[in-house]
Amino acid sequence: MLKGLLENSGYSVVDIVSSGEEAVRKALNWRPDIILMDISLRGAVDGIDACARIKEKADIPVIYLTINADDGIIQRAKKTMPYGYILKPYNKNMLTSTLEMAFYKIESEKKLKESEQRNQEILKAIPDRVFRLNQDGSFVSEEDSATARKVWSDKVTKKGLPHIQKMLETGSIQIFEYALQKDKHMDYYEARLSPSAGGKVLVMVRDVTYRKISEIELEKYRNSLEDIVSKRTGELSSLNQELQGEIDIRRTIERNLQIFSHAISQSPAVVAIINGEGQIEYVNAKCSQICGMEFNEMVGKKVSEEGSLVIPDPALWKEIKEQGSWKGEINILNARKEEVCVQAKISSIKDEEGRASHYVLIGDDITESKKERLELNRLQQAIQRKKNESEEVELDWQEWKEKMLSRNISRTDKSLFRNINNSFTQGAGFGTLITLLDLMHTSAEHRGEKHLVDTSLYELIIKNVRIAQDAFKTFSTIDWIISNDFSLEGASFYDLYQTIRAVVAKAGEFIGIKKQRIVMSEYSPVFSQFHVSINKEYFFTALYEIILNAMKFSKPQTTIAVLLYVMNNNVSLSVINEPEKTDEGFIGIPVEYEKVVFEPFYRMSKFVYEQYNTLDFGLGLTLVEKIITKHGGEVLAENILDHSDLKREPQTKVCITITFPTPME
Repeated sequence: MLKGLLENSGYSVVDIVSSGEEAVRKALNWRPDIILMDISLRGAVDGIDACARIKEKADIPVIYLTINADDGIIQRAKKTMPYGYILKPYNKNMLTSTLEMAFYKIESEKKLKESEQRNQEILKAIPDRVFRLNQDGSFVSEEDSATARKVWSDKVTKKGLPHIQKMLETGSIQIFEYALQKDKHMDYYEARLSPSAGGKVLVMVRDVTYRKISEIELEKYRNSLEDIVSKRTGELSSLNQELQGEIDIRRTIERNLQIFSHAISQSPAVVAIINGEGQIEYVNAKCSQICGMEFNEMVGKKVSEEGSLVIPDPALWKEIKEQGSWKGEINILNARKEEVCVQAKISSIKDEEGRASHYVLIGDDITESKKERLELNRLQQAIQRKKNESEEVELDWQEWKEKMLSRNISRTDKSLFRNINNSFTQGAGFGTLITLLDLMHTSAEHRGEKHLVDTSLYELIIKNVRIAQDAFKTFSTIDWIISNDFSLEGASFYDLYQTIRAVVAKAGEFIGIKKQRIVMSEYSPVFSQFHVSINKEYFFTALYEIILNAMKFSKPQTTIAVLLYVMNNNVSLSVINEPEKTDEGFIGIPVEYEKVVFEPFYRMSKFVYEQYNTLDFGLGLTLVEKIITKHGGEVLAENILDHSDLKREPQTKVCITITFPTPME
């Protein structure tokens, strides 16, 4: 009867047995999609024991049929994890609905297992360290701490906290780089922060120091796989009895190749494979992206022909074939007519006869970093040119400058007093406070001896009182610096470089306001013997103020350059920006104002930049000058001419330079 119900419902019944022993044997023989198991069976083995024995050797779903709903039997049956129960007497609707639910559960569990297996394979293929952090930077678990042990430190946590905060505020992925000292060498890492469940932070850390190792691993892995395939193919031809086992091994290899191919395809490195005839056989997504062409457009093209986007010079391809390997920079004009630069290494893969059958190109896109280096070098040359020009002037510079200052004293005084007037009458703080208090006086409602003030007006007054208080705190800070000495500590050239990087990272939070960017010169080991004496807290404050000023008074979508170098045995730090035209029509700083800009209340612009969270009272550069002077250094603001773009007139840029006289170790 049961078989008839099932077949009428569209199911195929492969067998019917009456004993537990036979149920086990037939189930393992037939391997059906599902078993309907009566708990009461003939023989010494009941349905529950039969189900347990089947599950030891095969994962076949079971639904129990029973007339006995005794709690003890149900508890025994639960241990075998059945997919359902059908109580007798049953009908067709009960039977089919239970089976449909069971098959739905089977299919869902199958998809879940496949998904989990796929995720595990992907995680194993990713070379990054993946762990989780709490919002305060602490590890979520001991397992996370163990995973991050060699690539994460307390200093990195401190550096990453601003990025964690920004990620939590915006919900967007944050990326930052850092370095760790290991056995007298530096390891460099890239950390990617993304939101995780429960308000946690998912961290993926990538070691970017040894990218070149991927080429060696690629060659070893390919050779290893070729050896395995060759060996297994020979065994299959001679050992037919091991055919199934060898097929399984081959499937495993193919699956690994698919995973490996996926990893290469999504790699941030540029990867291309060229055969011995110079024909492109493979490019990954990164290579296709920088070349500006689709995969199908590139595969089959020959690098030995003019116009190739992978190896644009046929002479270079000839050199590669002759030498068998090559490394250096490849400059490409891609399909979008954009100049691209790749730091590449090309090596050959040889066949059994020792001939190069393929060439593997692995490289990094260094286009942006190269542009930044060239721009910084040009600005460095502009600073040197400015200094050389100053040294060649035959006039007494100081005498000339004093004449200029005396000639323009009324103009300077007018500008200074105008700035003081603007500081105390415009913008947030004093000026707004006076306006609000006057408005409160005229709008307050009299109630006996008291006045009733609108809540929003009162809140605005309190806000501007606090801004004014911050201004007075700045006054006090400047006064304290003038009247007191603060402690200085010795810092190596590298320590100073890292401190500057920290300031640049903090100031980088404001680059989105004008869509600007900040670039910094690379650390030069040549200057490692130099050291300075600084107070890191005050130096941080001074440099932060200089960079924010550069950002505020620069044109939108321009670059702020930060250069650390040594000139005439003095450690110098320059911040260079491309200024907007001032209220009086100047571009940059007028010569007679180069010292005045450091005077209290001096402002190059009457505008208020509240979005930068700074006080626009003309006190920032005054604070900078007092801090640097206490360091025994000198700060200078001047214009320089950038001649780097030959297609237009030299560009006037503002350069603020801090100079520390320093002994050599």
